[in-house]
Amino acid sequence: MDSRRLGSRRTGSRRPPLGVLALMALLSLALTGCETLTDTTSPPTTALPTTSLPPVATEPAITTTIVPVVVSYTDRAAFEAAAPRALQLVDFDTDYQGVPIVAESPGVHAGNYYKGYGIIFAAGVIFGEPNLAFNGVSAPNTISNSGDNTPTPALVDVLFDTPVYEVGITNTGAEAELRIFDEADTLIGSIRSDADEATNDFIGLSSNIPIRSMEFDFAGGMGFEGDDLLFTKIS
Repeated sequence: MDSRRLGSRRTGSRRPPLGVLALMALLSLALTGCETLTDTTSPPTTALPTTSLPPVATEPAITTTIVPVVVSYTDRAAFEAAAPRALQLVDFDTDYQGVPIVAESPGVHAGNYYKGYGIIFAAGVIFGEPNLAFNGVSAPNTISNSGDNTPTPALVDVLFDTPVYEVGITNTGAEAELRIFDEADTLIGSIRSDADEATNDFIGLSSNIPIRSMEFDFAGGMGFEGDDLLFTKIS
């Protein structure tokens, strides 16, 4: 063998093919920390259109209004027959316990004489003068606005513990007026007697609105008196 030919050989490893070199270059780039690019951008946000919803329909509030119905009476028998409830009689001759009321001039304030029936007289005088002719319905006493009455203006003023629906009284003197009021002290209705002082005149009222109080008052003339008060019995 030619020694010169042997001496001319290169020592070391052979040169790799180009394909291998390309693969090695790619691997080298990965190992030397080439950064991997990551798309951190968020996709565009599309705002949804806001739609105003129509208001929810609500049922209208139902308000019940009671229409006042007041019926007037000038006849006691008709009043009693039409009353759908039991009636209480106050004759002013005895108290609610049946004890006689002595009421000679100037009379006695009616006050609490009938509290057992559920009524209080804020004003009104029970009057029974034995020396005068009696012209009432049941002897010996009537109710009036004179004598020992309080307060001023003088009249007959009644408050019911429990509201009632019927009130009536017989006027035994000059022209008089009966007035009824509701819980708010609002006038519900009224009725007047005639002006004939020589006759007894019943006047009564019934109402679908509860009656909390009543007034019996003179409307003209002289000799104002009343007798036999009737109202819805308070149990």
